[in-house]
Amino acid sequence: MANKPELKIEINESEIGTLLFDKPVSGTNSNGEWNMYTLEVDGKEMVHFASENAHNTLKGCSRGDTVSIEHKPRPKGGSMYIVDIVGQSDIKSKNTNANNNSSVFSDDRSLSIKWGMAFNNATRLVANISTDEGVVDKVALIKDIMPSMFEIACSMPKNQSVEEPAAQEKDDDLPF
Repeated sequence: MANKPELKIEINESEIGTLLFDKPVSGTNSNGEWNMYTLEVDGKEMVHFASENAHNTLKGCSRGDTVSIEHKPRPKGGSMYIVDIVGQSDIKSKNTNANNNSSVFSDDRSLSIKWGMAFNNATRLVANISTDEGVVDKVALIKDIMPSMFEIACSMPKNQSVEEPAAQEKDDDLPF
């Protein structure tokens, strides 16, 4: 714990990270019960002391799951952390390096790009739906669609090859 930087998220900010363990390190001190989760954020291993609200979501996650942690102000003062699961992975079968049996995680830049793709696609999809819903309803719909869009973006094959059709010259296309 001492060697790992603490993930501190300012109010109205959020971070996306990948859980490195199935369960948190838990304990109690003079402030009460605490739960420390280890995540990979921007390619760095960091710890996050989860609030009760965040812990309630994170305890259902597994190693390799990608989460978004948002720090929001409360209307009547104070703040809270909101955790959204943005990608789940079967890390044991997909992301284990056979040579040294250590986990291999996607870099956060790649996840950020995929998150952006998912957000853009969800926003376009909701914008193209012709309904009389208000902005709040549309934002809620985007939030509901995002995990599925992110999962689709993360499941895209890494090396896609585009097969170009063979060029065929026709007699009438020739210059003479």
